[in-house]
Amino acid sequence: RNRIRHELLPMLESCNPALRRTLARAGEVMRLEATLLGDLEREAYAEFVRKRGEAALSLRQAQFLRIHPALQRRLLRHMVRELRPERRDFGFEAVERARGFMMEQRGAGRVSLPNGLELLREGEHLVLRRQGAPVAWPEYPQMVRSEPQRVTPPAAIELADGWRLMIDRKSTRLNSSHTDIS
Repeated sequence: RNRIRHELLPMLESCNPALRRTLARAGEVMRLEATLLGDLEREAYAEFVRKRGEAALSLRQAQFLRIHPALQRRLLRHMVRELRPERRDFGFEAVERARGFMMEQRGAGRVSLPNGLELLREGEHLVLRRQGAPVAWPEYPQMVRSEPQRVTPPAAIELADGWRLMIDRKSTRLNSSHTDIS
């Protein structure tokens, strides 16, 4: 650090006398942009990531693919920090390996990652977990609305975590033209 401050900066300032001011402005711009990205990362984590047991997190692949690559990287690192807060060595190559797997549009699969982590694809979900940790899935998803809802078959009702209840005329045993769901 001293060598940069005492040798390199004076040499560069001989070419550009406003170098320190330019570097200070660039630093301020980068600080504000990092703050913005941090806010977007926390919002994406809260919106997309779900805890699946003690040592597993998941998100839907379609949601992941819709966000910017820079935010994908930050979101993935955030997930790693949640599962392995004591580890800090999840570098660029590991992130890109995970992203490459997450970008694939194939069926079930798995990839091993550093720090004893693995990434799984289960249907439309991507699951990051400690290797071998069980993944808990919600057995009975809750309805998004808690009040009773009148539907006329065929109908679709949105449930939590991306689940959808589909109702058609064949699946109802009522003689009326509507069904109450609560």
